[in-house]
Amino acid sequence: MNSNLWDRYLIWLMEKYNIGRKGYESLLEELLDSPFEVVIERDSNRLKDGEDIRKAFFRENGVSGGFIDHEISVLEVILALAIRIDQEYTGNPRNPHPELIFWELLGNLGLDKFDNIHFNSDIIYEILGIFINREYDFNGNGGLFPLRSASFDQKEVELWSQAMAYLSENWV
Repeated sequence: MNSNLWDRYLIWLMEKYNIGRKGYESLLEELLDSPFEVVIERDSNRLKDGEDIRKAFFRENGVSGGFIDHEISVLEVILALAIRIDQEYTGNPRNPHPELIFWELLGNLGLDKFDNIHFNSDIIYEILGIFINREYDFNGNGGLFPLRSASFDQKEVELWSQAMAYLSENWV
């Protein structure tokens, strides 16, 4: 997307999914500009989920052809996970609130403290590196879905399976 369309896309994401907390614009922009990298093969499904969000943007905004010159971002992957968790497991389909899960996941990463005043791209980059490269702990600390009791090394488990274990521990 050209930079103007990319900016419109970020605004649309914040408004459509209610993730635009006042004072966190720099963090959300950083997450949108950070490409997600697939380490575990099945996490390529998360890329598809991110593409689906983009397609919805193109449809709703009358953008034909949907030119995309950015890789799927960390923001899109986390948001897509939050939307899916909300739709399938925790929310009310008639009154969706994926923003609650989205911000919980950012909190799990330790990113929720980086509002515009406390924004530090070096530390954010380090946190994202741990997440993307799966350098977090056995139980998922340092990732999106930390567990109190992990049966498997979470670095070896696809994100969706991590989400299911996290939901079992925290939401059931």
